[in-house]
Amino acid sequence: MQEFTFSLIPVADAMAAGAVMVRPGSGGYTITVIARGLPAKSQHAVHLHAGQCPSAGFHLRVLGSLTASAAGTGQLASFVPGRYVGNGLFVIVYAGPLPGALGACANLAGMA
Repeated sequence: MQEFTFSLIPVADAMAAGAVMVRPGSGGYTITVIARGLPAKSQHAVHLHAGQCPSAGFHLRVLGSLTASAAGTGQLASFVPGRYVGNGLFVIVYAGPLPGALGACANLAGMA
């Protein structure tokens, strides 16, 4: 299966950036978020939405919580059941541990 990689871009004045990888597999797909430029030791909610960033779109799934290191980097991997159809989906890294202000987002595209 093909792996897809997308740019995680900052929203507004947020400094977060990085990449989102999607790896389709048996029974679903894994979304891996790699972020840098986060405040040291901060926590960030990560969600999958329908629509296009940087809008709020329509919430589909909580992917988890990403915890930044002392250097401001963090990584999160989450399995999503079902067939991957990326067009019209995006990943949000929120500015904090709860949904609210957007820190960064990545529009997903491509099909497995």
